[in-house]
Amino acid sequence: MLPRAAWERDLRYTFNTIFKPSTRGYNYPQWSSVFLSLADPYASSAHKNAMEHLKNHPRFLLRIWEGFFRNYSKRNDVTLSASAKTLGKKTVHKLVSLEPFVVNDWSDVPGDVQEIRRFYQENLHKRNQEFAGLNADAIDEKIGTTLTANLVRYSAWLLQKAHDFEAKQWTLLPIALHQVAYVRIVGQGFFHFLNEAWMAGHDVPPMLKQFETWTLRH
Repeated sequence: MLPRAAWERDLRYTFNTIFKPSTRGYNYPQWSSVFLSLADPYASSAHKNAMEHLKNHPRFLLRIWEGFFRNYSKRNDVTLSASAKTLGKKTVHKLVSLEPFVVNDWSDVPGDVQEIRRFYQENLHKRNQEFAGLNADAIDEKIGTTLTANLVRYSAWLLQKAHDFEAKQWTLLPIALHQVAYVRIVGQGFFHFLNEAWMAGHDVPPMLKQFETWTLRH
């Protein structure tokens, strides 16, 4: 059963504060029953799709390792002993099983093996940081309950690595064909996210500084 209170409260707030004001003058009471009948299955479907999307983290992990090995080959000016995808699958299998790095496992890969070791250790540290030593099966069992935020953070970290290695990228949450997405975030968290973006030199809404001033005064 879905945690109705949480997502229903958030969707109602979004509807009342964002959607409803934009539809003034288009009030059709006879549509109310239609809206109500669609709200529950829509929210349930959105929740399910988001959770299913987060289960793709092993596939996303493979993408960054494919990108890593392609870049590794160029940086070291070597021909890999197998395709980047094959080496990526080997690495992902070891990572999701939480196996420690063993140099001899990579003796057939030419170039600087320590470079592979460093990135492997970085990956292993990030997984342990977010999932406290859980393997892939245990993580999937907890999707939608206690690990949702961890999976979003982990997916964001992988996405940054995909960008660094010019690998195929993805959206943090599924986006429909009409490009509408929904993610739950509290106002304070959203402010800190925008603040970090602003400090990193990105464009942010001009209201950010006014919001910051209001926050300091209150």
